[in-house]
Amino acid sequence: MSQPAVSHQLKLLEDEFGRSFYFSSHTGLQLTQEGQAFLSEVKPILGRVENVERKFKPKQKERKPDFLIVGGNHTLSVTLLPEILMAFKKTHPLVTCQLETSDSRTMEQRVLNGEVEIALITNPSYSHQIALEPYRRHEMVAFVPSTSPLAGQKMALKDLAKLPLVVRSGGTTVRELLRRGFKLNIAAQCEVSEAVKAAVKKGLGVGLLNSDGVEHELMNGELRKIHIPDLQEIKVQSFIIYDKRRSLSAVAQDFRQILLERQTRNVPKKGKGTSREAGKGD
Repeated sequence: MSQPAVSHQLKLLEDEFGRSFYFSSHTGLQLTQEGQAFLSEVKPILGRVENVERKFKPKQKERKPDFLIVGGNHTLSVTLLPEILMAFKKTHPLVTCQLETSDSRTMEQRVLNGEVEIALITNPSYSHQIALEPYRRHEMVAFVPSTSPLAGQKMALKDLAKLPLVVRSGGTTVRELLRRGFKLNIAAQCEVSEAVKAAVKKGLGVGLLNSDGVEHELMNGELRKIHIPDLQEIKVQSFIIYDKRRSLSAVAQDFRQILLERQTRNVPKKGKGTSREAGKGD
């Protein structure tokens, strides 16, 4: 209870009995003689009440596990969120988690509809109803099959723009390259990262994705990067989102805290064929 609430209850007690039970001193509150006598009388009564409750009150059932619905855009639901959910479950074993996946704009609407409580996205609408917290900045990579003559080569962005490209529909990198005045040779646009990688493996063109989405294939040698220094300037920003109009539940607050604690964790140093990626900007 808050201090004012306690003071109010004590005042009501004194008013009911018409006695003064305590007073203030330089060391804090002190009981009067009547207060000491009153306390001695009520202690056994309160003790007996507690004994009755312990003996006859039904035991509380086990607390039902909490439920948390987390959302993510297509790439983050594959690359970042599973690892974060595993960390969350270690400290919250009774919480049942459900991971929902949609493009960023659809996920925002699901958050506003109350279908998802907290989510990670990369292409926000900046709605005034959505709480938006910057999370990570994710690098973009260009990649080809390991057998391609372009594998491991270094080139400029203007040279990349001339090659047939396989990209995510509405991807941030494509928008940024167009904004910079590059005329792109788009061979295929795919809805999800897996489709981009599959098309690249078949030789359809050079893939463009955020690095998290292709990290596994780069590490095991299925795909290889084309080194494009200027591409490192183009990064995708991910965001934590939730509904401003509602308070986050306790479990959602705990999940958000784990997200923040792992904000820069497990981001490997740059090296041959490795980097981190996150979503299409979807």
